[in-house]
Amino acid sequence: MDQTDTTYQAWFTCNVFDSLLSFNIKEEEHEIFAFDDIWEKKFSLQCLEIEPYLLDRYGTIGYQVTFIASSNDNYMAGVDKPNIYLYPTKKTRMTVSLDLPEGGKVTESIPDYPKKWKNIRVKPDGTINNKYDFLFYEADLPGNWQYNEGWIIAQKELKFFFEMNLRDYGFNKKEIADFIEYWIPRLKDKPYYIMYPQHTAKINSIVPLKINKNVDSLLRLFYFIEGSDNNMSLKKTQIPDFKRNGFVVTEWGVSLE
Repeated sequence: MDQTDTTYQAWFTCNVFDSLLSFNIKEEEHEIFAFDDIWEKKFSLQCLEIEPYLLDRYGTIGYQVTFIASSNDNYMAGVDKPNIYLYPTKKTRMTVSLDLPEGGKVTESIPDYPKKWKNIRVKPDGTINNKYDFLFYEADLPGNWQYNEGWIIAQKELKFFFEMNLRDYGFNKKEIADFIEYWIPRLKDKPYYIMYPQHTAKINSIVPLKINKNVDSLLRLFYFIEGSDNNMSLKKTQIPDFKRNGFVVTEWGVSLE
């Protein structure tokens, strides 16, 4: 971890018994565990070092474990149902994987994702292995996500907003329809929803998408969404330019808090 980072951090050490260590903790563990403090801020917890020591004269082994706690600039976000759409210019085989340089893990996937989607067959219309329309996954992703810009939308206006907003980003009708079908029924509990969009450059810096073919046009968009009881002002986001040329790859996903 970069100790020159301005993220608020604190190191602390505790003693644990062997059973706890073997079940929950690994040295150099990259997985980061999120929890809330009493001020409702998000923090992450990461193991840095494990030192064994004798607990008693009978040879019982304990461990001294050093952790680092970091503030919400890098907390774990659960990103639900990202869909990756692939449109090569001709039928081809390719391998697709997700790099996780800051930790995190893939929690669900279709097709199965042990470490990558290997040697999949993709047609120009986006069909994968003659069966799937997209690669699906869910993941826990720590990172410095942005919460400064976006939109706040009334619940009754969500469908129209997403139709227009996704179109403006560059998604096609099928991709937009998939998003609407899945997410609108899940956004019913609050009168307003705050949208913090994460753009391609931001997502690539936290979870790079690796494809062993040359991609001509890449569009990635995650909405980080929070329900709200009240309307509010929020600096609006400038939508980046995007054109669909050559081998096109698009991806949308949501983190609902």
